[in-house]
Amino acid sequence: KSSSQTVSWKKESNAPGYQVKYPIDKNFKKNCKTVTVKSYKTVSTAIKKLTGNKYYYVRIRSYKKVSGGNLYGSWSTARKIKVRK
Repeated sequence: KSSSQTVSWKKESNAPGYQVKYPIDKNFKKNCKTVTVKSYKTVSTAIKKLTGNKYYYVRIRSYKKVSGGNLYGSWSTARKIKVRK
């Protein structure tokens, strides 16, 4: 079965968007999935289609659009979450 989890964070004043990364691997090397939030007003997002009875690791960073690409902030401390059935 798949499940969902809501992730929230504090708003950063200069950030027009955020990236949320959530793998099963605590080293963030394998099976990494990313959700991009494109609104500076949004301070939470739902991560969907998670496998039940597993631990996921979540970290967040802000980004800002500059000429030629994006400028990313540093990743937050990873949080371990348990997904229930």
